Amino acid sequence: AFHGLWTIYSDAERAAVLDQLRDAGVRSVRIDLSWVMLQPDGPASYYPWGVNLVDSVIGMANQRGIWPLITLWLTPAWANGDRGERALPDNPADYARVAHWAAARWRGKVAGWEVWNEPNDPVYLQDADPAGYVRLLRSAYPAIKDAAPEAPVVFGGVEYNDTDWIGRAYDAG
Repeated sequence: AFHGLWTIYSDAERAAVLDQLRDAGVRSVRIDLSWVMLQPDGPASYYPWGVNLVDSVIGMANQRGIWPLITLWLTPAWANGDRGERALPDNPADYARVAHWAAARWRGKVAGWEVWNEPNDPVYLQDADPAGYVRLLRSAYPAIKDAAPEAPVVFGGVEYNDTDWIGRAYDAG
């Protein structure tokens, strides 16, 4: 994973890390993207600072022949009654809408889309509810595929080999 969207990096530091990845033969890297940085103020607008940063980092990666797998996670307060960034949205369709927008915007520039980060761990997904996660995944998948049919959409990578949680997610549909 490359946390190139984190504000602890300068552009020079991002470039240096991406150069090291390219020189090591890396062709794809996982980058976590916060929905909060795209739509902090509501569903009707996109925050220029966040969008421009994502444009820049994806562009920097692409210039080096690296295609990011984007992990879209972290819910803005308006979408879940201010229960915290790591709580799922009240309406999975809100997540699907932003996923569709992002997949259309960065179509052909990313390797694919990962729905959430380590959804089995309450540190990353409040309550770590497999049924709630499946509702999010089932909403996001067709939205992403509508915007970028060629883009893979992947189940959020789980922490450890949590076959019990994965099994409960499959049972939930």
